[in-house]
Amino acid sequence: MKVSVSIITYNHEKFIRQTLDSVLMQDANFEYEIVIGEDCSTDNTRNILLEYHNLYPGKIRLLLSGNNQGLVRNFMQTCRSCKGEYIATLDGDDYWTSSQKLQKQVDFLDQHTDYSICFHPVTMMFENGNKPSSIFPQINGETYTLEDLLYSNFIPTSSVMFRNGIFGEFPDWYQTFKTMEDWPLYALIAQHGKIGLLKEVMGVYRFHSKSTWSLQDEVVTCQEEIKFYNYVKENLANKYNNIILSMLDKRYFKLAELYENKGEYDYAKKYINKCIIINPILSRIKFISKMKMILRLYCPELYRFVREKILYQ
Repeated sequence: MKVSVSIITYNHEKFIRQTLDSVLMQDANFEYEIVIGEDCSTDNTRNILLEYHNLYPGKIRLLLSGNNQGLVRNFMQTCRSCKGEYIATLDGDDYWTSSQKLQKQVDFLDQHTDYSICFHPVTMMFENGNKPSSIFPQINGETYTLEDLLYSNFIPTSSVMFRNGIFGEFPDWYQTFKTMEDWPLYALIAQHGKIGLLKEVMGVYRFHSKSTWSLQDEVVTCQEEIKFYNYVKENLANKYNNIILSMLDKRYFKLAELYENKGEYDYAKKYINKCIIINPILSRIKFISKMKMILRLYCPELYRFVREKILYQ
């Protein structure tokens, strides 16, 4: 088997037909399978999958959970069941727009053995129409590394193809994530080869009211990203410490701001303290922002006095 298309889905009845049709339309000179992890949906998603499985029994394999596993565990189980030399990932609410997508990515990885993963830009589509569609990522290079990936996750889930088994088994820490299966995965893969960008837009990433990132707030996002950086720091022998500490500094400061805005001052103090310990003078502007927050949290009367003096001078 050349390629396994790994699809995870939960309550995607509105989208899953288009997702599957976009995979089934692939024009490829190799055999590929579709492995679907269905995480005990409460809508009609499972019935739609059974319908497609009956139509394409040799092409589609269903992994039907008896109870809800959650995003990360469902992804791990689905990925482990993939038999292909390469794995292409797709969420059940996204879809591909090119019938040549799998062929082009296989050709790339076949011809570039020093690359562990490749991806392409996608159209970011907002279902409610509150924002215009845009292309992500807006980057110009063709080759990236783990170091680049540590600054931000620029790889859309629906665009990825990687070498199956390249990092061995999922580490125990991977299972601790709740809402972020992609960035830690790419970090594991990128330790074993370069990251390639095919510049053609070949997919759509949907933002809608039930999508993972629409449902979680900024606090959860920051906490998951902090966990990611701490695990990377622990497992990469301090090789990227400067980058990781800089990224942690930003997340701790963001969390402190978020908790301060919520009026949860004990948590705000906790994270501004972590921020100061990591790097108290990262830059003059950040240093001033940190000092202002410390005054607001620990000495609010002094902060108001200083602020009034500056305003009325």
